[in-house]
Amino acid sequence: MNFRNLVSLFVMAIGIVLSTFVERTSQAAETKYVLTTITSSGVTGTPNPGKETYAKGAQIPYNFTAATGFTSAVVILDGAVAPTTGTVTMLANHYLWAFGNPAGGTSFNRMMVAPTNATDIPYPRFFQKQPSLTVSVGNPYCTIVSDTIAYPRRYLGAYQMPTVYGAPLPASITLGVGMKDYWGGFTTEPSGDPACDIPNGIQTAFVNSLTRIKQLGAEHVNIYREVNLRDSHKPQLGFDPDQPAYTENDATIAWMSAQAKNAGLSFREYFNIVTPDDNGVQWNASDKDAAWQKAFLIAWQNFLLAEGKQAQQNGVAAMCADWIGENTINWKDMDLYASMLTATVKQLRSVYRGKIFLCGTLYAPRTPAWANQEALLRSVDGVILQLGIELSLSQSDISTFSVATVRNWYAQTISALAQQFTGYKPPILWTDQIESNLASFEQGNRFVDDAVGCTSNGHGGCLQNSVVSDFSVQAIAYEGYLEAIAAQTAFRTLSVDIFAYWYTDTMLPVPCASNAVCGFFPNFGGNIRDKPAEAIVYQWFKH
Repeated sequence: MNFRNLVSLFVMAIGIVLSTFVERTSQAAETKYVLTTITSSGVTGTPNPGKETYAKGAQIPYNFTAATGFTSAVVILDGAVAPTTGTVTMLANHYLWAFGNPAGGTSFNRMMVAPTNATDIPYPRFFQKQPSLTVSVGNPYCTIVSDTIAYPRRYLGAYQMPTVYGAPLPASITLGVGMKDYWGGFTTEPSGDPACDIPNGIQTAFVNSLTRIKQLGAEHVNIYREVNLRDSHKPQLGFDPDQPAYTENDATIAWMSAQAKNAGLSFREYFNIVTPDDNGVQWNASDKDAAWQKAFLIAWQNFLLAEGKQAQQNGVAAMCADWIGENTINWKDMDLYASMLTATVKQLRSVYRGKIFLCGTLYAPRTPAWANQEALLRSVDGVILQLGIELSLSQSDISTFSVATVRNWYAQTISALAQQFTGYKPPILWTDQIESNLASFEQGNRFVDDAVGCTSNGHGGCLQNSVVSDFSVQAIAYEGYLEAIAAQTAFRTLSVDIFAYWYTDTMLPVPCASNAVCGFFPNFGGNIRDKPAEAIVYQWFKH
């Protein structure tokens, strides 16, 4: 055999060896599977919480027992009830979810139980299949913080949970969460149930919420602070920073900002001017003459400069140059409005060094006139937009409700908005609160408030009781919204925020037939806490 043949045989042998090695390596890589274990404080046992990778066919034993104060352990394997002791055969990816059934509390039928920490949840698989259970809930209407949440299985809704596509958002975009806008009237009842009596409950709920918001990947928390005119007949008398009673006052803002800093979050303070005034008189700026509107703007400037000094002392990272409020956004003289606000921003910067945004633009699709006020737009650091307030779908879109439908609606709305700018386009802070009920997306829909107790349905009953909770539509809409924001190029995105985050781990509305004694309705509103949409937001926010 000559040298050339020897070389050929050697090369062939090396090729066979390498081919075998690559094949075996590939096979080995393909036969690894992940077991995700999630546990609550109501159980003890093994495996420990977390993710572990095992070879194909591995037999992984598990064993869970009820912790003290719980009557039994419940184990869910891939969405089906399983024995509390058993073995998982690793022929695919699996998840184990073990929690305890409380010894006390209220018993409910046809429920599902989920972990409250969105970072633990194997999304979307966890919500694609869950058993209907009879469980006890220790304190269904007044719980502040819990590692489990129980709600009717039907709340998951009519649609398949969407796949997250394109996440996370770029690291250059700051991420935030806005709290639900209630406070002072709920010091001992942070969930909104009048029957709760928890000293300093709202403060405890806020601090715990900051931890959750940080876990989601957010970098800042927003507070929407409501203020009253003292006398709508005399706007020159100014604004009352301590009214309405249910909102945060200056001392509370200082405390909240410090708590946010302790949690590793920056704190942003936005304003919402509400009616009635301190005398109980309803008013609307669009009904007033130019002299009234000018006096209003001068009063606002004085109020904002005083608040800016407080914000600087309190370490507030950002605030509004203007305000949120549908009753105050329709101005007869937009040039006067813009020029006075521009001057206000200039003065505000002399006492406040944080970011300054336009917030009245929250309802921008309704009042696009501000889009060409270039001096005003250039004076601020960014503009807040909530496009979803206009989200209204046809019956054909509703019948085929999907991520694509919602994404396309947002994309078209952003494109149309961009065309309103003939000059400078400011950086945008996108924010939204998307409700978890299908009716809110229908054309001609009627907004039903989730945090006012019970509203009369006109027939002696509670309107809120007729709203059908559907977590899947909220999940689909948030995925469509975030995909659209990630894809748009018409504006520079400064921030993406989620609004109306609930203070507590409660999901069940207090049984309510009238407005006599009634709590809030976290189940159908824009809150994402403890819903599948929170797991979606986590996928987009994590970096």
